[in-house]
Amino acid sequence: MPEQMGIQLAAAVARKDEAALLVLLDPEVDFRGMTPERFEQAHGPAALLEILLREWLTPADEITGIKSIDSDAVAELRRVGYRLYVVNHGRSFVVEHVAYFRVRGQRIAWLQIMSSGMLPRQV
Repeated sequence: MPEQMGIQLAAAVARKDEAALLVLLDPEVDFRGMTPERFEQAHGPAALLEILLREWLTPADEITGIKSIDSDAVAELRRVGYRLYVVNHGRSFVVEHVAYFRVRGQRIAWLQIMSSGMLPRQV
């Protein structure tokens, strides 16, 4: 199952699917994130989802596609990279996330995501 968790994580983020993310995340998940503007840190799923689905991807962001999911492992550390296509108020953007995570039991217990930030997309 850990080998599929990165793909599941990327797909759940692309759908903004909080329920699916809660299934994947350990109740004590430790999160660190980085965007071009700031560093983020959170403990627990609620705080992580606040950052990921309300700050990085806002409610106004409509995700219209996901591209190039790439998942792999480095020893016990898992990695997934993915690119999202986003429309917000008629403007098109692309954002790429690269995530590293560790699994405890069947859930993600440690997660670090680097985000490219929203970049204008040439359609």
